[in-house]
Amino acid sequence: ALERDSECFDCLNDVAALFMEKGRFADAMPLLTKASELNPKAGYIRVNLAIVYEQAGLMDRAEQQLQMATELAPRDASARVKLGSFYQQQGDRGRAEVAYQQALSINPLVSEARIALAKLYQADRRFPEALEALRLVLQNEPGNVEAIVALEKLNQETEAGR
Repeated sequence: ALERDSECFDCLNDVAALFMEKGRFADAMPLLTKASELNPKAGYIRVNLAIVYEQAGLMDRAEQQLQMATELAPRDASARVKLGSFYQQQGDRGRAEVAYQQALSINPLVSEARIALAKLYQADRRFPEALEALRLVLQNEPGNVEAIVALEKLNQETEAGR
């Protein structure tokens, strides 16, 4: 379909997603760029573009796309989680915390944001806050493996510090 109609937004997005799944980020970049031109208000395309730019080491562009995604979809918690993750990877813990908190203000049940916050809090030795964040995740999702593992690590660290 892509050969027949290079203007097909869904086609571009679908093929780009396949490339991304296979780790072929450079091949996905022009397709996502074209898709973003065809539908400039699609926030999820911006998130995918950010991932591709991040893989290419184009951090300024990645951040710009994530910011655009949060502006285009202000009620999309997942875009803010990705922005928080980006900031965390860049070592900007303050901005990461703000992005995760914003995601939770949109949807308090986003476990990915709460677990990421718990890990930030733990690294900052803010153990009560880390414990509370993990407790909330497990209250809503008792079998969340990532939260269980994070809680175990938190318990080990707090016990070692006694």
